Amino acid sequence: TTPSNSGSCIHVPIVSIPREDMALRRDVLNLLELAGIKKDDLLYINDPIVSANLFVKDDAAQDYTNESYTPKLQITLVDHNKLRSSLREQKFYRNVVEILDHHVDELAHAGVTGESRQVAFDAKESKALVGSTCTLVTECYMRYYEAEINKGGGSTTKGIDSNMALLLLGVILLDTNDMSTQSGKGTPRDARAIQFLMDRTDWNHFDILDATPTNMFVTDSDGAVRTPNRPNLYAYLHTAKFDAKFWNDMTTKDALRIDYKQYEDGATQKLSFGLSSVLLPISNIVNKKEFYKTAANFTM
Repeated sequence: TTPSNSGSCIHVPIVSIPREDMALRRDVLNLLELAGIKKDDLLYINDPIVSANLFVKDDAAQDYTNESYTPKLQITLVDHNKLRSSLREQKFYRNVVEILDHHVDELAHAGVTGESRQVAFDAKESKALVGSTCTLVTECYMRYYEAEINKGGGSTTKGIDSNMALLLLGVILLDTNDMSTQSGKGTPRDARAIQFLMDRTDWNHFDILDATPTNMFVTDSDGAVRTPNRPNLYAYLHTAKFDAKFWNDMTTKDALRIDYKQYEDGATQKLSFGLSSVLLPISNIVNKKEFYKTAANFTM
């Protein structure tokens, strides 16, 4: 979020992966395509326009004696609760003003508190309280609509934008395995978020593209969309993510970086290690070209 010349804020969504990595997120690409969004139209963390115009060092933000100072650039972290190391090194630590996440709280950005810090993780039980961060985003909509209803005397005719709703719904279904009891990833909060999106969205205004699989939505006799076909939507996205040929054709480096997470020693931040989730049998990954050499030299 940055202030404009008029004094209001400009909200700019940034995809927190390198632009070249998006081609590896096939489930995400399918979902974006359904919502009519082209991946090339998005802004990514390594785009020159982002670093040149947004991540501009603000020396005043580093004056910790001025507790009332509001940084010009305000960052909301979504699906993680600690700023990536490259931005911390550039002194943007204090620019974080809001967090939405469902992973273990790394206790960074101590100034972000109260409703601005939504980390849905039970440290005592060591478990996430929601299966998807998109559930937390949906709950923001739920609170907004509850406020609208209270203000309007009991009802509101406003519907959620269908493209936004589809994006939120698709990610929640992916993250919770469509609320599969076997996987145990979904929670009652996820279930309520899914139902809210299904019921509160104005699906009649959703445009089905020519490339959209015909079984993805339930339509009426004149072709108007009534609601997404939830099982088919999940299967379409899930299959793209786990396609064996896609993984087998991938280079070793791409297979290691597609779902890589790095962890740091919380006390000193001098020790770090990483984990790569690779959706292949171990025999397939180690038999990739130059696997051992690439793995030994792998770094992010």
